[in-house]
Amino acid sequence: MFMTGQVGMYGGDIGTIGFFKNIKSFDWDMTRLPKGPKAKHSAGSIGYVGFGISKGTKHPKEAYELLKFLTGETLQRKRAKIFGSMPPIEKAAKEFVESSDKPCNKRFLLEEVKHGKLAPFSLRWAQIFDDTLTPGFYASIDRGTETLDEALRKVLPKANELLQEEREEK
Repeated sequence: MFMTGQVGMYGGDIGTIGFFKNIKSFDWDMTRLPKGPKAKHSAGSIGYVGFGISKGTKHPKEAYELLKFLTGETLQRKRAKIFGSMPPIEKAAKEFVESSDKPCNKRFLLEEVKHGKLAPFSLRWAQIFDDTLTPGFYASIDRGTETLDEALRKVLPKANELLQEEREEK
């Protein structure tokens, strides 16, 4: 609903900036979450991306070179420009927050990442997001074809079922 201009605020992590960077129908920006009276810092959710090399790879040198490329400063700068999300490399992150690209008010992100919280990890998250939330929740909310309650009633049972299956497998 934020994308259609029907909701005035959207709570997301640093990675969600890329979803909004092409909005032209209204002016938008970002700010840090408010903190309570006893909190030292506001702390939003921060995302994460992990890369690794399989122990059994037949091409360890090539895998290492690919890993260096994927996590290197050059590609991180390009990802920031294309996807609109803050790079994890400090020098590139500073360039990102100081750029004139939308959102304008992003300097606070450098401080925010020091206090942000990682979302709980689930091996089923990609399946829940891709198969349940994206088509059944975000799409209908963003288009305004369902209310929040209607969309939640449709997706929560499936999402909870997948999370329960994961718990039972452990």
